[in-house]
Amino acid sequence: FTPPSRDSEFIFSQLSKNIENACIKLRRYHQATPSAHFILRTQDFHHTSLEIVLERPTNLPSEIIPRARAAFEKMVVKNRWYRATGVVFFNLVPMVIQDDLFGAAEKLKRLQALYKGADAVAKKFGKHSLFLGTSWQANKFKNHLTERGDEPERKNILFLGETNRKRLAIPLLIGVVV
Repeated sequence: FTPPSRDSEFIFSQLSKNIENACIKLRRYHQATPSAHFILRTQDFHHTSLEIVLERPTNLPSEIIPRARAAFEKMVVKNRWYRATGVVFFNLVPMVIQDDLFGAAEKLKRLQALYKGADAVAKKFGKHSLFLGTSWQANKFKNHLTERGDEPERKNILFLGETNRKRLAIPLLIGVVV
């Protein structure tokens, strides 16, 4: 939960973070989307949405976010309070890179390799260790700043090598082990 905001850059940053999260899942399952549906929820729970069709199926946020910016500019109303953003991908297809004569496939292969590296860093150091600049405001913002924001003591005591986003997988044994 993030508090409602009228700051359009902060709201777009939240949408960008949602797109990054959805693209992480697409890459994990080797899927791509040919279209995206963006949603803004106002403080009074009304929704504004817009669907876009992409040039080709993709699972890269750097290809979706520029189109999302254009859609966002059409959807957002100045000085209106917004409480949530969302993205939905439709008609998922397997991610396939089609070779072409003009070099676009080579660029796409390099971007896929870049995001594969970013996913490896996320696996080692935690989700959003690396993120796009458009998501910076959303990633610097700590969720639950209200009375629910107090973290339990166990979250403040970290083992060597742990971070807030990446915890060591040490099982808790309860009972007698034979």
